Amino acid sequence: MIYIYNDNDVKTYRKNMKYWSNVCGDLYDGNYDGDKEISEQDLPAPLQRAYKELWEEDLGAYLCEYCGQYCIALNNEYYLEDLQQDIPGATVKDLNMLMIRTAEKLCTLFETQLYLHVDAIIWSRDQENGIEDHILQLLMDADTLSKSDFYTVASTLYQYAYDVKDVPFKIINKLVDSNGNRLYVCNDLADTITNLSVGERIDWYEYDPNENALGSIAHCAEKICWMDSVVVLVGGYGGDVKCCYLPSQSCCQEDKETVDDIVALKDMLDSYFNVANITTSCFAVANPVTVKPNGR
Repeated sequence: MIYIYNDNDVKTYRKNMKYWSNVCGDLYDGNYDGDKEISEQDLPAPLQRAYKELWEEDLGAYLCEYCGQYCIALNNEYYLEDLQQDIPGATVKDLNMLMIRTAEKLCTLFETQLYLHVDAIIWSRDQENGIEDHILQLLMDADTLSKSDFYTVASTLYQYAYDVKDVPFKIINKLVDSNGNRLYVCNDLADTITNLSVGERIDWYEYDPNENALGSIAHCAEKICWMDSVVVLVGGYGGDVKCCYLPSQSCCQEDKETVDDIVALKDMLDSYFNVANITTSCFAVANPVTVKPNGR
């Protein structure tokens, strides 16, 4: 469903929409103006789940309640000046039609390709200071939405949000591992590993950017202390393991990596790549995690 609001609908919008967070993740009591801050435990259960498992600041996401339905929302702002660069002489009406067309195509795409129901809100009005405000919101159920579908909706929205041509939309998949954790493209694995803190680990995969495809084997890199030295271990799950000392780092102080560390690590990675038959120079890397020591 697509809902459209304009200057005459401010009171209706504020009645229908309650914001439980802003885009920075600050939590509020559901008031539109966000006067009273609350804790995560004060959120309704579906929004607690969405905040813990889905919300990310860099995706421009909000926790909200629309007509009694708890949702996580993605917002995209539009500016007439930007549209006029592509279409000279474009008007506010043209901008509104672009948002409506985009919303219709996205909602249909998610329904038919992901079997995911997504509602859209189009908000077009003049603010009190005279600045025009044009926003497209996509609303998804906070209680049932999966992390992988959330990433896919966000990636697809931001891929096509400003496409002024009437082209077919297609699903844009975000890189995620088998557990739904987000992955990031990395072209310098050695530098990424040396920047780990002692006790941190990353999982990484071979990545083909042309096919947007991950390798089938998950690899891991971990930075540990051995005596008073810093050692990096690299291996594939169930496969070979290689290690090297970082000559400029020690467990006694927080030294930054040097050229010597990079050279040592690259030599070790080259050796591991030969054993593991890795030929790519592009990788997909997960966020670092802190490795908990085994209890005895």
